[in-house]
Amino acid sequence: GVRILQGVIVIEGTMKAVTNTIRQKKRAIIGVAAGEATFNRSVLKTRGVHLITDLHRTQRNAFDQVTAKLAAENRVAVHLDISHIISCQGHSRQKVLARYQELLVLQRKFEFSFSIGSGARSILGQRTVGEMILLTALFGMTKEETITALGTIPDLFEDTARPRVVS
Repeated sequence: GVRILQGVIVIEGTMKAVTNTIRQKKRAIIGVAAGEATFNRSVLKTRGVHLITDLHRTQRNAFDQVTAKLAAENRVAVHLDISHIISCQGHSRQKVLARYQELLVLQRKFEFSFSIGSGARSILGQRTVGEMILLTALFGMTKEETITALGTIPDLFEDTARPRVVS
């Protein structure tokens, strides 16, 4: 009863790397590590990209109202990695929480999708739904928002598998 999806996260930070990955991995969830604002806008306009991740490492203007609107229009989800809340300490953790809270404000306004992951590298890093709800509450997400975000990835994959009718 477990469904396994293939996924790739492009970390190179160039549009050439993004397009090459999309071309090579046609049946995979494609995520891209965020960069500067112009790069993020290009990524969000690229067909075949499903996720943008690592926004907590970028400047505040790297994902603003314009990019939030692009994410909503092009159905690209913003991925929040909860492991950064757990593994970081002090000021670093506060920065992650503040950035996730800023993204949540934009998500509520522009209604793009969130995707939440545990960032697990082994079975020990996996988190239960209850733990995820408690961790996302630290930056203001509701239980319902968290549960919706936990189910985003399969929905993104289903949309790419369907034929698209162009009139």
